[in-house]
Amino acid sequence: MGLLSIINRSSCTSSANHHHRTPLMAPLARDFKTPASNSLYSTTLFTALRFHSIKAGKQSDSLYTCDSNQILDFPGGKVAFTPEMMFISESSEERVPCYRVLDDNGQLITGSSFVQVSEEVAKKMYTDMVTLQIMDNIFYEAQRQGRISFYATSVGEEAVTVASAAALTADDFIFPQYREPGALLWRGFSLQEFANQCFGNKADHGRGRQMPIHYGSNKHNYFTVAATIATQLPHAVGAAYSLKMDGKDACAVTYFGDGGTSEGDFHAALNFSAVMEAPVIFICRNNGWAISTPISDQFRSDGAVVRGRAYGVRSIRVDGNDALAMYSAVHAARKMAIGEQRPILIEALSYRVGHHSTSDDSTKYRSVSEIEWWSAQDPVTRLRKWIEFNGWWNDEDESELKSNVKKQMVHAIQIAEKTEKPSVADLFTDSSILMSFCKIKKINCYAEIGFPSKAQRHNNFSELIRHSFRFGWDPVTKKFTACDEVWEDCLKSHPTHKNYRIDTFTDYEDMRFAIGNGTAIGRYSIGLRDDTDARTFGVEENRDCGLDDLIYDLGTGTFISDQQELLE
Repeated sequence: MGLLSIINRSSCTSSANHHHRTPLMAPLARDFKTPASNSLYSTTLFTALRFHSIKAGKQSDSLYTCDSNQILDFPGGKVAFTPEMMFISESSEERVPCYRVLDDNGQLITGSSFVQVSEEVAKKMYTDMVTLQIMDNIFYEAQRQGRISFYATSVGEEAVTVASAAALTADDFIFPQYREPGALLWRGFSLQEFANQCFGNKADHGRGRQMPIHYGSNKHNYFTVAATIATQLPHAVGAAYSLKMDGKDACAVTYFGDGGTSEGDFHAALNFSAVMEAPVIFICRNNGWAISTPISDQFRSDGAVVRGRAYGVRSIRVDGNDALAMYSAVHAARKMAIGEQRPILIEALSYRVGHHSTSDDSTKYRSVSEIEWWSAQDPVTRLRKWIEFNGWWNDEDESELKSNVKKQMVHAIQIAEKTEKPSVADLFTDSSILMSFCKIKKINCYAEIGFPSKAQRHNNFSELIRHSFRFGWDPVTKKFTACDEVWEDCLKSHPTHKNYRIDTFTDYEDMRFAIGNGTAIGRYSIGLRDDTDARTFGVEENRDCGLDDLIYDLGTGTFISDQQELLE
């Protein structure tokens, strides 16, 4: 199957409206070039680079006759009438073919249409895929040894992420799921940075707030992984639309598994991207299993690729174990996404050779023979055969690469383990938890006119939390503390907890055990706010206390309580 055999984004009837696409506000560059300069036109929120095909114009329906057949000029396109009652088939008789360039032995398939890859790019793709395999194996074993709490490998899917990332530019936004470390590795994220995140130490960019493998990097335009499935898809569409409005020569790319296509966010994102014509690439890693749910129980249709047409999104199915096919497809998709300002859906057929995560035993729901068969389709081995055939790689290179990566990984883990853990006092560091901008500006004026004498001052945020919400981190004793009122609520239903009655706790877990799970700290609330815990205690839920009640005085550099009467 040729690379250009991409499923059109809509049916023949509606696609006819896009054959000659006249932009509404400014000319759009052709032949996959950069969108017209932002200086040439003035945009509004919903008109940036919109095409004439969806221009808001005459909305009234009209009928006219063409070749003795009535045609309905309906908003969105002309629709022909027919006297025959026809239901659209639930599926096509033939499945959508899968684009590939390399056969199972790493040889080019005769007649393949693909993007030429340089020796430098091919070797980097291969070395990153090998590095990812070694990193996965070592981190997986580290979890089994109790050194990290969780891990999920990418074994069998290395080509999907590494090769696709190779076809992008550093300016493209990546919205990953949790099996895309290969894309981040390609962009220069170091093994030490991977180790710091998995160990949650002080050097971790996320300061240990995320569970392992939930990477993120502003430097590399790699948005932090969210554990909730498919929530990153609408985010990617919004980011892509912002790139469109700014006239940037870039697109957004989001990855997700076959299980993610069953989430509502997938459908909302595809529809949103098509309607707004956002330059976004959806890459679905169809690895056969959504944890323990096989695709046979998830799709009645022909996988994910056919869902693109339903929403008007151009789509293609690719052999995810073929690095050259993935590179070529994403390279072409990027040109179309930016040059034509449209979304593209890529379904990459691959296989999750490893367990879903360290919390899973996949042998409980799939056969060992199935796993072994797919292991033999290893994308790393296939790419190695191709670069060896080209004279770019040999056994000596292989041995040196694996030896160096293993040494680097061991060294990175040793450093990550020794690096200090983040202090709980830094819990809110780099978080947007202060008052709204208008109130901050209002408070800032007090530096000049004088601050009301009745206001309560606090030298640091932790002290303010403890004062306002009756428990919190005490920066002086460096322990957690709770007031008598909290204890009284707790002891109404847990009288035995009086044995734990002490003024401070050495760590948060001790306090949570004694007082209850309701002592959770949230972004906008701190206190016994959980309904379940309130019922457990046999008392009414404590008063709402939000962080909007707290203000930072920019003039004096202290925190204060937001007493409304003092601000008016």
